[in-house]
Amino acid sequence: MAIIAGGRTWDMKVKVSHLVRTMSDSNANVSYTGVGFQPKAMWFWCTVNVEEYHSVGWSDATSTGSGCVTDYHNYDADSYTYNLNSEQAISLRTGTGTFGGAIKSFDADGFTIGWTMSGNETADAQIGYLAIG
Repeated sequence: MAIIAGGRTWDMKVKVSHLVRTMSDSNANVSYTGVGFQPKAMWFWCTVNVEEYHSVGWSDATSTGSGCVTDYHNYDADSYTYNLNSEQAISLRTGTGTFGGAIKSFDADGFTIGWTMSGNETADAQIGYLAIG
């Protein structure tokens, strides 16, 4: 995709896709491939199907360029938290646990996420993403 702005043309690569992570899976770094290029930045949206918790996050693979907005409804009704300059780009706070993902690296054909979970949630997190290269 070519972007023209200010009299200059930039080539931009984008990929929109999704992944699923079972929230009870062990803490681990997991690599995802098939993006088709090495991302420079990513946006994420995350939820559990038919539940009231969700988050929106972003990352440039640095702790100062990552963050998210997370719905804390199960802890405090109608409340959100804004985590700027955190490693977590993906975050869910359910009634029974805390689930998160931090971009560890942007790889030649994808990215690696470091997953963490505390508590005893067993649902599948549905995660959409926009990779920008």
